[in-house]
Amino acid sequence: MEAPPQVVVAKVVDEPVQKPASLPAPSPTPLGMLADDALQLKAAATCLFCFSLAQLFTLHGFLGCIASSIVVFYAETSPLGTAHGARFTHPLAVATAIFAAGALAATLVVSFAVLPAVPMEEMMQSCKEAQEGRGPWAIKDAMPIMPMHLDGFPDEMHHEGFPGEMAHAHPEAAVMGMDGQNDHPRHAFPVQHFETPEHIFPEHAFPEHVFPEHMPFRAGRTDGLTTERRPMMTMVAEAPQNVDVPVPPPTLVGRGARRLQEMAIDNCDEMVEYMSHYLPMILMLNMMVQAGLLFSACSVVKRAGILLAKARELGVQGL
Repeated sequence: MEAPPQVVVAKVVDEPVQKPASLPAPSPTPLGMLADDALQLKAAATCLFCFSLAQLFTLHGFLGCIASSIVVFYAETSPLGTAHGARFTHPLAVATAIFAAGALAATLVVSFAVLPAVPMEEMMQSCKEAQEGRGPWAIKDAMPIMPMHLDGFPDEMHHEGFPGEMAHAHPEAAVMGMDGQNDHPRHAFPVQHFETPEHIFPEHAFPEHVFPEHMPFRAGRTDGLTTERRPMMTMVAEAPQNVDVPVPPPTLVGRGARRLQEMAIDNCDEMVEYMSHYLPMILMLNMMVQAGLLFSACSVVKRAGILLAKARELGVQGL
């Protein structure tokens, strides 16, 4: 007789799932510890390179381009190669920061101390007056050659109270030009020596537009003879009558110098406009570029120093 089947009741017990033991985190390699610092150095060097290109023809711009190019272009892509490139980038970046700070200081002085002190309105007014009157160097056009009497004064000046008896011509007397020579092409008048010092070159002897009061004059000694200070010319006074006085040979002012004076008058309004409108904007742009280059160089110095310090702590050879 078969035994009846036995029913076995199994009791299910919920047990917590056993998790495998977690592996220890791998220790970072030397290259991994330098990776972040190397990336930060390359980013700062790229910024320095961009600002240095704007100042490439200056000393700090040239040094900044070299310092940033070593890390960005020539160093190896690995953090270790960047660390080796930072050896040369660090001192060059220091020099770049020093020269950039000096250039920024000079630009600030010009912008806030020199430029505001320039009398723009007076310069514009003087330019306008010079263009209208063409200046005293246009004496050839303003006062053509006139017939002279034996006393050295033109015909049209004799009615102003210059009789020939007032002056006694001495052939050894000489008129000196602005360059120290006689016979200036613009005012080559016969030269007289007057017996009394108070008659030397009266103020009303020549028209006002020929020798204005504000023009510079020369004064000094000529071969032991006293010289009288007058606008744009020097007359030898009190020359002895029976003594030969050496007279320097006549010289001519080059046409290029006269043309340069005329061009300065013709273009002075454009120069004043440039100084008043465009120069401040150029200085402001230059200050922005100089400040950006300075801060970028300081950032490169900081990042390169940190990278070199960590690499030396890890025992990287060659640093």
